[in-house]
Amino acid sequence: MTTTQTGDDDRRYRPVPVLHPARTWVAITEYGNAASRQPSSSLGLGAAVRVGDAVLRCPPTGMAGEAERPRMHRITVGAVEIVSLYDEAFLFDPQRVWPDAGAGIEAYRNQLEPDGQLGMDCLCFLLRAEGQTVLVDTGLGPESNGQLMDELRAAGIAPEEVDQVVFTHLHGDHTGWNLDRQSGQPLFPRATYLVPKGDWDDQTTKSQPSASFTRDVAPLRLLDRMELIEDGYVLGPSFTAIHTPGHTPGHTSIAVTSNGEQALILGDVFLTPIDVQEPDWSSTFDSDMDVARTTRHAILDRLETSGELVAPAHVRSPGFGRIMRVEGRRVWRPVS
Repeated sequence: MTTTQTGDDDRRYRPVPVLHPARTWVAITEYGNAASRQPSSSLGLGAAVRVGDAVLRCPPTGMAGEAERPRMHRITVGAVEIVSLYDEAFLFDPQRVWPDAGAGIEAYRNQLEPDGQLGMDCLCFLLRAEGQTVLVDTGLGPESNGQLMDELRAAGIAPEEVDQVVFTHLHGDHTGWNLDRQSGQPLFPRATYLVPKGDWDDQTTKSQPSASFTRDVAPLRLLDRMELIEDGYVLGPSFTAIHTPGHTPGHTSIAVTSNGEQALILGDVFLTPIDVQEPDWSSTFDSDMDVARTTRHAILDRLETSGELVAPAHVRSPGFGRIMRVEGRRVWRPVS
């Protein structure tokens, strides 16, 4: 998913306010190459924010029901430790996420926020096995008061311990903590940054790459810190990249295999549990909706058949679950 769109993507979706885990609202008004993120203190309590032709109200901090989101969570798959890391949260108008859903979204009212908005978290995942430490995605970054670096500290991981940073794709909510904004140097000083080639090629052939790509990703090549990867790339004995296109051209998931157990670090093949039940609903976030739909069906088939753990990037924290069939329909079942 992305809150930054450029070129042909601009007309697809305009972003909406974000709920900070410390009960601070952040209005994202990022569009084209311009980005503006304002904390609620600068907007005023209960401030109105214009998004496209809609006006959304940001509730005051400290309102009832604004409990902090759950934080980092560990789970083990074979000999691999997987840690979910919370960076930020979003709220979206579900009709803008799934423009073809129409009245069908009413069947999922119990999965929306009380005001009818669709909530998603922005999660990254840390993988540790055989002396190797891999970070999957780097969240939104400091401009949104993202929590990734704090989450890593809470997990007992120093930035210099990370051996590889791998991106599921190059949308700005997956690349934000790559570089120190002051020095321009990598925030993970020992890591090789593994970039899906399809997304790199897509961005570098555009007349106007996304602002987040220009800021967060392109400098990695000048710093000689990145490597392009494709389907089947082996990160280590337990980790393999799988091409899962549609959301972006080079979208990549990370397969985890250890001691006969499996997991899939999914990225944005599906965004919410609603997508599991309605895989044919097209998402405005997908660059190629037809390819994304085909990939979504194939991956859901795999996950249901294998029963393996899956870790998507935007379900609610801690973000681990399995795909099961209940009364003839696929459903998402969280695993805590």
